[in-house]
Amino acid sequence: MKKNVFLAVALTALMAAGAFAQEYNSESDFQVKKAGNGITITKYVGTVMVVNILPTIQNLPVTSIGNNAFKGTKITSVTIPDSVTSIGENAFRNCKSLTSVTIGNGVISIGNNAFMSCTSLTSVIIPDSVTSIGINAFFLCGKLASVTIGKGVTRIEDNAFGGCAKLESVTFQGTNRNITDWNTMRVAFVGDLANKYYAGGAGTYNRSSGTWTNPNAPAASQNNEFNIFAEASARRQQQVAAESAAEQRDYRRSSNNPLERTTWIQSDGKGYQVLSFDGPSNSGSSNNNSLNMHLRTGDNINWGTCTVSGDKVTITLEGRNSSTITGTIAGNVITLDAYGTFTRQ
Repeated sequence: MKKNVFLAVALTALMAAGAFAQEYNSESDFQVKKAGNGITITKYVGTVMVVNILPTIQNLPVTSIGNNAFKGTKITSVTIPDSVTSIGENAFRNCKSLTSVTIGNGVISIGNNAFMSCTSLTSVIIPDSVTSIGINAFFLCGKLASVTIGKGVTRIEDNAFGGCAKLESVTFQGTNRNITDWNTMRVAFVGDLANKYYAGGAGTYNRSSGTWTNPNAPAASQNNEFNIFAEASARRQQQVAAESAAEQRDYRRSSNNPLERTTWIQSDGKGYQVLSFDGPSNSGSSNNNSLNMHLRTGDNINWGTCTVSGDKVTITLEGRNSSTITGTIAGNVITLDAYGTFTRQ
């Protein structure tokens, strides 16, 4: 009798241990490549729909989920181990049956479009280890209802959570104010969440009728109409202008163009924009009135040339944004069509 009881207890213990044992996919379920001292998963070729990625393959740590590795597969669940540091572009894009994602505590970056159009995904927790969330990372996840953003995140790119029509709860675990880029965080989410986050800080924000609120934030921050982005933009504007002016300080004027080696910033609150004029576009002629120039709009830089005739300014942008911009100059003010007013620094 005692022997039977002992066997029963032992069997129960084994069953319990089995229940809690972590079952990983077979190595043969993944196509991989070696990358330094680690492994990058390049493609999922398994048939199991509940995927638990191994932390090691071929006796090396799995450190990266490669671009397109799971794209379009029919997996329903995925667990990413702590050994992984990066999730590549389009890694899980169009996994329309994916309902559950567990992101390991070692992941640092989530690439562009990584989980785009995962239309069955309902919630996601971004661990504290993550510092950047790429463009369209969770774009068009139509059933995504709740998101937790770890305190380590410093950059959330354009439309990272755009098109998530049912997203109603976002929790920021920290108040990392490095997320202050006018061109990214402000369009990462639907609605005015970015403004509310900067005003209210960490906490859980809920959305109703398109407006986000944090019931635990100070009342003053809920009603704060001051646009925090304008403040952040102004700081960045002054920083870029100072950098441009410092670059030009040691140069001598070599043309007849009064704009040579000058820096101007926008003064009408449309985000930060900085104009800087360099030396002549044809340095071989001291009388050349055409200057090389840069126009910084946010963190984007356009380049081209500029000429001045009387009070008329003509800027010719080159590259993929090629266009001609006209305007006027009066003292320390330049007014450009479609770009607004700039003042000299």
